[in-house]
Amino acid sequence: GDISQCGSSKNGDEATALLLDGYPGDPAFTAGDNAYPDGTAADFANCYDPTWGRHKARTHPAAGNHDYHVDGAPAYYNYFGANAGPAGLGYYSFDIGEWHVVVLNSGGEGGAPSLSASSAQMQWRRADLAASQKQCQVAI
Repeated sequence: GDISQCGSSKNGDEATALLLDGYPGDPAFTAGDNAYPDGTAADFANCYDPTWGRHKARTHPAAGNHDYHVDGAPAYYNYFGANAGPAGLGYYSFDIGEWHVVVLNSGGEGGAPSLSASSAQMQWRRADLAASQKQCQVAI
């Protein structure tokens, strides 16, 4: 998480993007708070895109609360497109080799799906994991 913030000398977004450069073709993931401070279209264009943007096609993102500072996180869904799962939900799964990866939406504000035990997201998660044939499973 905490991927990119414009003008921050403490942010390691360029350094971590350079690390990803060393693994071309391998999938990458984020763990939320992709573009600071508010997950706006300008934050994605000016902060995230110049560094991690070159890895966007292979990135499996997870939304964080900063991505939801704008209600519904429209810039997050517009920026990542289908890689972010169904628009407005932000939770999805995929398989990589022997692994089944579940990406949950813990945005926690501004219209993010609930994580309560009875929520649609958690019902989906239970069904998704039960349907997976992979022995190895991980959640982001």
